[in-house]
Amino acid sequence: MAEDVIFLDPPPYSWRTRKISIRPARWYVVVELDRDGYADTHGAEAAVLPAGVVEAADRLRSAAMDRIYVDGYTGNFSWGSGDRTITLFMPFPYVDDAVSALRAAEEARDGSKLDSLATQLALPIDDWLSPGERQLRRGVDFDARPHTFLRFLRAKAHQQGLRLNGRATPSGVWIRPQLSRIEQLSRAAFPEEYVDRPDRWSMAMTVVFGSTRAA
Repeated sequence: MAEDVIFLDPPPYSWRTRKISIRPARWYVVVELDRDGYADTHGAEAAVLPAGVVEAADRLRSAAMDRIYVDGYTGNFSWGSGDRTITLFMPFPYVDDAVSALRAAEEARDGSKLDSLATQLALPIDDWLSPGERQLRRGVDFDARPHTFLRFLRAKAHQQGLRLNGRATPSGVWIRPQLSRIEQLSRAAFPEEYVDRPDRWSMAMTVVFGSTRAA
């Protein structure tokens, strides 16, 4: 895939022209809507995208980055805030869909394509990290190398305040997520800070290799 630029305004093109740039890298493709110059020259109304559109772009970016990480990428991503430039990092098969979604977001102020693509790319991380021991099978639940997938799950578990016991096998991974001791104490001391993150462990049954006991 080669670099490309798609102009959203008629010629002649200048720094004021809205455009979508496509820049491939090794693990992903940067798909970026640049409306900075256009916003400067067309006033406040043109400069502001609806909040729902920006939020949909954020959701898509997050879902797409998870996909890239689960494939084995270990680097970082960098992007700016605001709505003058919307930067997405996309797996190669979804570049055309991302371009179409950004075009609809800019020209029609419609974030539905961004939302739809975010839903399509979203991984079932909460299901994978729900209480209990489980096997996730390569080729069924995931396609990456098992050790790569387990590394991804450990990072996601850490972000949620979980300790992930797990092991990789040639056919998949065995995992058992648990709340870390620090997270247990924090939830008990500051329950108001966790209203958007319900405790799925306190009333769950903890499965321990071959036996079951109440948590």
